[in-house]
Amino acid sequence: MILTSFSKQRAEFIGNVEGRDVLRGKAEVIVCDGFTGNVILKFAESVPAVLKGKFMQYASKSIFHKLWVGMMSKTLKKILTDFDYQNYGGVPLLGVNGITIIGHGSSSPLAIKNMCLKAELMIKEKINDVIEEKIKDIKSYLQKGE
Repeated sequence: MILTSFSKQRAEFIGNVEGRDVLRGKAEVIVCDGFTGNVILKFAESVPAVLKGKFMQYASKSIFHKLWVGMMSKTLKKILTDFDYQNYGGVPLLGVNGITIIGHGSSSPLAIKNMCLKAELMIKEKINDVIEEKIKDIKSYLQKGE
């Protein structure tokens, strides 16, 4: 698996990483094959439900546990929001000459709205032009090394 940092100004190769580093936010972009990417995506989407279940299980042990989980509920909700796919809608399919956002077949209206907003942002930011320029930069860099 390869992680890279990417911004409009520059892309920086960070290096190969272990799976444990994927959810830690060490990179903005993860480059991998489609199967691996889908497994990572599905895993990340399962995190909120698993954690909610664990907290409910913990809360059911005693009234004190229930009170503690209750006091933490707002904080926990904010943390788990980062993992809710609906807030992102979908992910861009790169390598096509256009803007394509891939989402779940069972996407909610909120997820679909956020897919449309993401596509609009990608158009405004001219992401395809940015990618094309970066590829040209890489080709030029590689040709200099020959």
